[in-house]
Amino acid sequence: MTGKSILRQPNIGFKMKLNNNKGAVLLVAAFVVMVGAILTIGFLEAATSETEILRNQKSGAIATYIADAGVEAAIYDLLDGGDGNIARTEFPDTADDDTFYTVVQTAVSVNVYTVESTGEYGNFERIIEARIKIVGSTATLQYWKEK
Repeated sequence: MTGKSILRQPNIGFKMKLNNNKGAVLLVAAFVVMVGAILTIGFLEAATSETEILRNQKSGAIATYIADAGVEAAIYDLLDGGDGNIARTEFPDTADDDTFYTVVQTAVSVNVYTVESTGEYGNFERIIEARIKIVGSTATLQYWKEK
């Protein structure tokens, strides 16, 4: 009988050790879930930020194109004998109510004009300055820059 009791004692000790580790496993599992949740929130935040950045880039580019359309409108107005100044005008090719350009031109010398066009798209505004030389029915762009 003494041989059987010796064999049983290590088994009892092993069971006690397993029972004592149940709380530690729960803590490790909770920690792993918490780390996963934090990583998921971080990835979602990064994705949201990237989407907002892309939306802002797109809106800024649209405002630049609208300002460029204002420069083109001023060129056609100057070629048609107008003064090149265009009041706040809704951009005709969009369905948006918040898309406008405004053009102001200044004569630099005979037949040379500086045109400043402001394009508006939502909360975005872009300004383009261009120098244009008009000779007869031809317009030559001397420079174009975004301010």
